[in-house]
Amino acid sequence: MRLISVDKCQLGMLVARAIRNESGQVLVQENVQLTERMIHRLQELDIQYLYIQDQRTSDLSIEEPLSQKTRAEAFSLIKGTFTGIMKQKSLKQVIDDPYFAKNFKSTVKNILYDIRNQKQIMNMLIHVQTTDHYTFEHSLNVTLYTLALASKLDYSEKQLIEIGVGAILHDVGKCLIPLSVLNKKGLLTEEEYTLIKAHTTIGFDMLRSIQEISLLSAHCAYQHHERIDGSGYPRGLTDHEIHEYSKIIAIADVYDALTTNRSYRAPMLPHLAFEQINAGAGTLFDERLVHLFKQTIAFYPLGMPVSLSNGERGVVVDHNKNHPGSPIVRILEGEDKGTLEEEKVIPLKYREIDLSKNTSIKIESLNI
Repeated sequence: MRLISVDKCQLGMLVARAIRNESGQVLVQENVQLTERMIHRLQELDIQYLYIQDQRTSDLSIEEPLSQKTRAEAFSLIKGTFTGIMKQKSLKQVIDDPYFAKNFKSTVKNILYDIRNQKQIMNMLIHVQTTDHYTFEHSLNVTLYTLALASKLDYSEKQLIEIGVGAILHDVGKCLIPLSVLNKKGLLTEEEYTLIKAHTTIGFDMLRSIQEISLLSAHCAYQHHERIDGSGYPRGLTDHEIHEYSKIIAIADVYDALTTNRSYRAPMLPHLAFEQINAGAGTLFDERLVHLFKQTIAFYPLGMPVSLSNGERGVVVDHNKNHPGSPIVRILEGEDKGTLEEEKVIPLKYREIDLSKNTSIKIESLNI
């Protein structure tokens, strides 16, 4: 199988993995041939990517970091909670909900269970995402990256749940920031930027008012924009004044933001996003945690089509744990359109390049 943009889908392509919306509902079943009507409907629903069958990559086994059940339940909880706050324009509904903390702790436990049972290194996340749902998807992605990294530290179960709850709710304060400001395409005015920065304090005040939420979890909302050189906000804290939970979430938050498509900019290539974070190691971000994050995340998902600096095109088929920006790429010879055409019975040749050993060749772009 290989990944493809919905905009590049052609009639007759065979779906290699069931297509679901953010709530887990199946939109197109596996092994179904795409029709013009299906493609148009997927575009209307803002589904961005799907996996299609390809004989040349039929041996790929791609493991999702979360089960469909866990992802759908987590997204539903985040969306329902955040939307409720936005509509109420008040924190009272959240504070008075006796199941608020219990629901989020349970969701974090489910996410942890899935991460622990994952055999592959965690892929950069390719997911359903629309502009309107950015905050919800971002909160879930940051939680995944955070728990994947935190699981490599000597944290107890209680600590992992604390940081997981802090990560999933780190942006809850944005619920009270106008969408016109959050999604603004142009430069923010000084007044608008001040309003954006207030989401850290709003989130902290909200979470610390809930008895069942750990104060350390609340501080994740408060401190995830602090930087170890004191250049962050809201308080300009420096290295030892920032809790380690917040240092971890800061890395996950920036990485997901940089690699995500937004209304005002295109996503950055994964390894370039990491290089930007790595450039801030020791000044903006904790150097030890940045190094550990590099070993935690596979920056290119298996099945991702890429264009190389030597002019060739291929598909990522394996990862190099110590070189996440240099995966193994299968160079595809011949053409497989992912359809039921008779020519597919003819064996298609390929060769593979290990970019960690061929350092003169780089990934130039994602070819989806």
